[in-house]
Amino acid sequence: MKKTNKQVLIILGFVAVAIVFFFIGRYTANTTTNSATAQSNKKIHSQKDVKKINKSSDNDDFKITLDSVTTEKAQIGDGHRFMSTDSFNVKTLLSKKYYITTVETTIENKTNEDINTSSTDGQYAIIDGDGNARTAEGQTLLSYTDMEPSYPETFPKKSKTKIQFIILSNKNNFNSKDIKIQIPTFYKGNTTDSGSYVGGTFSFEN
Repeated sequence: MKKTNKQVLIILGFVAVAIVFFFIGRYTANTTTNSATAQSNKKIHSQKDVKKINKSSDNDDFKITLDSVTTEKAQIGDGHRFMSTDSFNVKTLLSKKYYITTVETTIENKTNEDINTSSTDGQYAIIDGDGNARTAEGQTLLSYTDMEPSYPETFPKKSKTKIQFIILSNKNNFNSKDIKIQIPTFYKGNTTDSGSYVGGTFSFEN
């Protein structure tokens, strides 16, 4: 009888050890899977498509350099704070995951005078390789465009101003080949007779 009890205890011991190893195995497998999934999501989420361009185009008054175009995935709650994402319309436009395309530019005032931007004719726009004009204040192809800093008040004489055009869209459909950048013409006074600093469309073949 004692021998039988001993055998039972041994069998129960083996069963207990097997159960412990079973749960340890499941926990390890789940932890490994979750870790791999998190790493995979992190990798996908952090991927950036960066295109360095560094090409310039100019006229008598301005020289614009197209520095780079970067596209990345983002999602609501990432901490990206843009003018557009605070808009009700944009929040309804964007899905939880969306795309940010940042067009880095440098606008150089070639003149010997400060250019005041309060009186203008025209608008800021990025014209992508498909000919879509994505403006700094409107919607194109279900995407919205921010400009940072928003509408510089002046371009100081002989200065260079860094400008970012930021396109927010549910689709990765910004064609960065052969971009054009459009800036307004700025008047020296309140009328067209006061003279102007000519803007226009600047082309960048790449």
